Amino acid sequence: MFDGNAAPQGNNGAVLYSSSILPQLSTSLSVAACSPRNPADQNPTTIRWIYTYKHPSPIRWIRPHVTTSNATDDSWELLVLDESGTIVDRLRASDLVDADGWVGRVYGGTFTIEVISTQQVETQICIDKVNVDSPQAEISVKAYTGDHPRTVELHHDNPYYAFRNPVAILYFQDVEGTETNCTAFALTQNVIVTNYHCISSKKQLRNAQVVFSYEFDVPTSAYLQRKVISLPVPSNKDLDYSLLQLDQPVSASFVSRINAGDPKTNESLILMQHPESHLKMIVTDGCLINKVNAVGTAVTDSDFYHLCDSLDGSSGSPVMNLQGEVVGLHHIYQYQNNVGHFFNLALK
Repeated sequence: MFDGNAAPQGNNGAVLYSSSILPQLSTSLSVAACSPRNPADQNPTTIRWIYTYKHPSPIRWIRPHVTTSNATDDSWELLVLDESGTIVDRLRASDLVDADGWVGRVYGGTFTIEVISTQQVETQICIDKVNVDSPQAEISVKAYTGDHPRTVELHHDNPYYAFRNPVAILYFQDVEGTETNCTAFALTQNVIVTNYHCISSKKQLRNAQVVFSYEFDVPTSAYLQRKVISLPVPSNKDLDYSLLQLDQPVSASFVSRINAGDPKTNESLILMQHPESHLKMIVTDGCLINKVNAVGTAVTDSDFYHLCDSLDGSSGSPVMNLQGEVVGLHHIYQYQNNVGHFFNLALK
């Protein structure tokens, strides 16, 4: 598929990298709410400022955005509470990047902000916008490599079901703050890999979450969730990959098996993915290596062409051989007018 990259114009094989075509899973709304500019106008208790927002229509979740006038003032703590009064997130100025940031999701349509301090707060704190759940989110790219879609739901009776464990859905916010998703897979027990055009900024890490076992035949209680805490090595824009460190390791059964051999033309493949924030999907029908060296990629001979269907959200999927070994990292597509269909590309 192509997840998160722009298709080239014409049929010259050029690949353009862009993060503008990830799934859009939220809508952003403007809000104007700030704590008093004059500290003397604050509440005369340790709750120096309190603000409650209620969305006018039913939604599944909401996420506020915070800005501060002083990025170094850690004399206060901001609490985010849901409608029941449960604290769902807390932060200080040092938790923000460039004096602003998104707090954690609040389920339901109501949240309350409390600014707590034992002294008057010199910093002004504002809620300037919110992200809200958007079930009708825009899905832009369906990179079908044939004349009909061939991606299917992954169920326990699929012959390749045993290869599913390392593949996970990655929820995060793009660099503009829109809620979105990609796919990722475990490279080690502590590190997953996805695409650069998915996550490349430290600012995206605070709310990034990876979920393993997000599948049809698995109860919700069995989903394995981890937070992303760092980029342990520099991400690579040209090769379009990012390594992400987890807050807790996963078991060895979730670690991918890697095939370091050279790709072979017409080799049959498996593409497991989480397109459009969907439960795990798989494509094997027509899924094979079309050409071992793709043209127009940022690094010569870095990619191979494959004919495995994908959609928005498939970025970062492992391209596997029929033994379940990873042979490539799916990341972009090309549409070639001379043949009238897409070619997907994977990093070798």
